[in-house]
Amino acid sequence: MTRTILTAAGLCLALLTPELARAETPAPPLDGRLRLHVDTSLVGFHQSRGSFPDEPRPENDPRINTLTVGFGRPRDARLVQPLIGFGVGYALRRVVFGANLGLVGDRQRSVDDGAGDDDFRTTVNTFGGALIPYLNVLLMPDNQRLLPWVGLRFGFTGTGVTQREKGVTPISGLDVKNLWRDSYITPLVGAGAGAHVMLAPRVSFDFAGTFDYGWTFQRRRTELSLTPEQSDKGEWEADRHGWGIAVLAGLSMWL
Repeated sequence: MTRTILTAAGLCLALLTPELARAETPAPPLDGRLRLHVDTSLVGFHQSRGSFPDEPRPENDPRINTLTVGFGRPRDARLVQPLIGFGVGYALRRVVFGANLGLVGDRQRSVDDGAGDDDFRTTVNTFGGALIPYLNVLLMPDNQRLLPWVGLRFGFTGTGVTQREKGVTPISGLDVKNLWRDSYITPLVGAGAGAHVMLAPRVSFDFAGTFDYGWTFQRRRTELSLTPEQSDKGEWEADRHGWGIAVLAGLSMWL
């Protein structure tokens, strides 16, 4: 009788042990959570050259190399990377998917003494944005502290640079009202790898290395008050293409 009871107890224990083990195992720290994050480029390098789809590449077409170091710095005027990017995502077991969003702007203004009592004003406004969806795969989703990942991303960035001149020019004394507007749009694809370091159950420090390749298209609009026949609305044309690498850092809230 005793042997039968021990055998039955051992069988029950054998059947319940896997369930008890699963119940005691912590759930993946990010599964089913909404991600809100902010990040910036710490170090970046970008190389680009002109695009000539309908004609041979000229011999004197240089490659433009740009190196940026420091918190909150954009990589390149055409392949716009916002000073500080914001994003939203969602974690589903091993996968974190979402989108990076960002805006960057700048305004410069100068005033010269014009002829007579009129001033000659020049303003340059820059505005850009980015929408870059991403798909990251966690390599160790059950780890409670360090969660490395690899991922892909794609999307586009855009920039508009508008220069206006208005007033009486100091040299000619003519009253002018001119406008030049350069618009850039850059589809891009990229890949990256990094990790989330869990500082608290719902807060992580993030770092990553990224590689992006983009194709920039440009349109120039010109409005000249004194020679309106030279005004032009412009058409979209291939401008440049290039690649960039960067080291990013940021913080995430997992809700």
